Amino acid sequence: MEPFQQMMGARIAQAALIPFLAALIGGGIFFARRNLRLGRGDRRNAGRLAIYFLDLSFIGGILGSHHVLAPRELDQVLIIAGLSLLIASVLWLLYTAIEPFVRRQWPHILISWTRFLSGEFRDPLVGRDILVGCAGGILMNCIFQTPTLLPSWLGFAPPNPPLSFSFQTVMGIRSFNSSLLSMFASSFVGGLAYIFLVFLMRILLRSQKAAVVASVLIAVLLQGPGSLWLFAVLLIIFALLFFVQFRFGLVAAAFIVFSVNLLGAFPVTLDVSA
Repeated sequence: MEPFQQMMGARIAQAALIPFLAALIGGGIFFARRNLRLGRGDRRNAGRLAIYFLDLSFIGGILGSHHVLAPRELDQVLIIAGLSLLIASVLWLLYTAIEPFVRRQWPHILISWTRFLSGEFRDPLVGRDILVGCAGGILMNCIFQTPTLLPSWLGFAPPNPPLSFSFQTVMGIRSFNSSLLSMFASSFVGGLAYIFLVFLMRILLRSQKAAVVASVLIAVLLQGPGSLWLFAVLLIIFALLFFVQFRFGLVAAAFIVFSVNLLGAFPVTLDVSA
């Protein structure tokens, strides 16, 4: 058998992921420390965000794990708690680092976000942004299907195999709820990571338009596009994501990430009994 060869896009994505995470954490530490020293930042909502993620991630991890009454069970619980606490701490760092800058440059991004973190789920602006995010996620998922569907409509073989769902979502109610909670928690990470990327590019390039363009290109490269067609599709998707983020705010961006992950991982069927 021939050894497995990774596609060029996947190799580029792996090479770019490590410096991206290093810049994310390193930049978060630097700017969060600076804001704390100057007395800036919304510490209350940063703490709420970290606690929300910690609770959702820990409960989702516990529900999705296989449990056996054995001495190693405690190790498994501690690993899940440690990973949840680590990512919650990074979220707290990112929010503390960018919140004063975002509030000064793009204050409308945080209006519904602040109300959402404060528990005002019935607020009309929060509801609007959730609906916008879900609609945007559905549209992006439809666009992402075009590399598979369009060639077959034109009579050609599709370049990629049909997209499948995650088997964890159909392994029982406990596993189903675990996937749902984990996706909802990761949507917070995605929304903040993308706005932090624009924040870093804005500092480096000194131009908001150039920062958005560079952020879209970096986000596409991190996905590891394996073909020119997929690269073009991802370019459209992330351009739409950043447009919605700057037009409607972080709540809409977070629910875009949640909707895309939901439609990609859970089986879509018209059989309501399933």
